[in-house]
Amino acid sequence: MSMRMLRNPTLAVKLMASFLAVLALTAVLGGFSLMQIGRVHDATGDLIVRWTPAQHILLDLRSEFARFRIEEFRHMLATRNSEARAAETVMQQIMRRREALEQQFQALPLTEDEQKVWRGYGESIKRYLVLHEKLLSLSDQGRTEEAKALAQEQGAALDQSVGKSLSILLAAVEQGSHASGQEADATFGQARVGVAALLAVALVCGLGLSWLIARRVSKPLNEAVGIASAVARGDLASRIHLASSDETGRMMAALSAMNRSLSQMIREVTVHGKQIAAGIEQLSIGNSALSARTEEQAASLEQTAASMQDMAHTVRSNYEAAQEARLAADRACALAQRGGAMVQQVVMAIAAIKTSSGKINDIIGVIDGIAFQTNILALNAAVEAARAGEQGRGFAVVASEVRSLAQRSGAAAREIKQLIESSTGQIASSNELAAGTGNAMKEMVDAANRVNNLMSEIVQAGDSQTAGIDQIAQAIVQLDGITQRNADLVEQASVSAGLLKHEIDGMSNAIGRFTLGSD
Repeated sequence: MSMRMLRNPTLAVKLMASFLAVLALTAVLGGFSLMQIGRVHDATGDLIVRWTPAQHILLDLRSEFARFRIEEFRHMLATRNSEARAAETVMQQIMRRREALEQQFQALPLTEDEQKVWRGYGESIKRYLVLHEKLLSLSDQGRTEEAKALAQEQGAALDQSVGKSLSILLAAVEQGSHASGQEADATFGQARVGVAALLAVALVCGLGLSWLIARRVSKPLNEAVGIASAVARGDLASRIHLASSDETGRMMAALSAMNRSLSQMIREVTVHGKQIAAGIEQLSIGNSALSARTEEQAASLEQTAASMQDMAHTVRSNYEAAQEARLAADRACALAQRGGAMVQQVVMAIAAIKTSSGKINDIIGVIDGIAFQTNILALNAAVEAARAGEQGRGFAVVASEVRSLAQRSGAAAREIKQLIESSTGQIASSNELAAGTGNAMKEMVDAANRVNNLMSEIVQAGDSQTAGIDQIAQAIVQLDGITQRNADLVEQASVSAGLLKHEIDGMSNAIGRFTLGSD
């Protein structure tokens, strides 16, 4: 422990020293109490360990000796042998009990006088035991009267000698027991007085230390409570005196530092509050100007929105007209495509007719060839029939008819061929005309498709223009909404600035309640 701590002890050291002092007094009180309890224990130990057992042993020896004498007379007065033997058995038990009691008494601490009396008791017992043997011998021989006379003469004297020794020992034991009791009482009284005195000293010292510690602790705590109450009232100008360097002193130093810090903080808050108030004033002015400009901007946006709506209406009308023109072009294109398809079908039909005419012409050529061959065959048949004579006349008639038919078929085939050739020429002319018509229809369809494409591009351009104008209109509407919200926000900012100025004024008034000391 350093010298500085000894010169300026902390509160913990003071408390520890006080408790150590109380513990030391308690230890002294406990040690003294233990010492006095030991003395009382020693005094009562002599009474319990020595005198009381000795008294009980001596009383038991007297009682056993009296019983022994009674059993002797029972033996002498016995009329039967069994009674005599029973008396002998009891006497043997008494003798063993007596010997055990004598050994217990000899184990006790005895004074020289007590040992001298005890030796006299032992000699008397020995003489009596010798007499006892004679008495038993006379009793066993039936010489009862002699035994009684011997017991009354010598036995009574030895009985008195033994009783006297035991009485002397009992008197000595009672005297020692009484002295031990008085010593125990005196020791207990001294212990009670000493313990009470030490207890009173411990209580006085404990109360003194408690009062001193309470005074050392409560005084700075009361000062701290007063300072805290002053701070709660707004008084920061109070001076704090540091009287010690222990924990209470450090607490007062911390309170002093807190006072200085609070004062400095309130000064800074006051300065910053004034700056904030000035800034809020400028902010309010700026908000007013911004509100005016925002209103002008909102009016301009409303005019722009109206112009954009007119433009959107015009563009939408153009878009609808272009849409109708595109629909008309689509219908014309569809009609042209349908006409071209029909012309193409006509061309294909004429081509099919031309092909069929060629095939018919070929078939007619085949028929003409068949008719020619049939005519030749019929001619040959007629020649063969003429050769046959009468048998071939009928066949000749048939051959003639067949030949005539073949000739008419050939003539008809030639006429049909001429007609078909004439039709084929006309069909070729029609095919050329249909092909020209188809080309014209194709060109017309292509022109209609180009017109349709142009109208589609116009419609798409009008659609894009309409969408762009709509987006611009939406953007203007959104911008107008944003402008309106900005105006609302500017108004809210103005209101907030007013509220903030009110709060700053309230804070300034609250800070003004504090009393600050000089720097």
